[in-house]
Amino acid sequence: MRLWQPHSRQCNRHGHEPQIHLSYAGPAELREHLKKFASKPFVEALSDFHLLLYLAGQPNFDLASDISHIAAAVQAKTDVGEGYHMIIESIAGI
Repeated sequence: MRLWQPHSRQCNRHGHEPQIHLSYAGPAELREHLKKFASKPFVEALSDFHLLLYLAGQPNFDLASDISHIAAAVQAKTDVGEGYHMIIESIAGI
């Protein structure tokens, strides 16, 4: 069953290239998403609201502390930390 379904293609408010926004995810789709951003800072791969929602639903993360930390890092465009990087890659099966 495919869980990660693209639902729209739109430009963000900064006028960057259109991206497919993902509303649901599974490990294989997360892995493909992360591979697209392999040459960029990891925080850029996490800069997708629906991806953050997917991570918030994972048992590995606490919404109040972990997801808040990741969201703050995305907002500030700073590194999320090696531990979070490893956990997210583990969820993706990388």
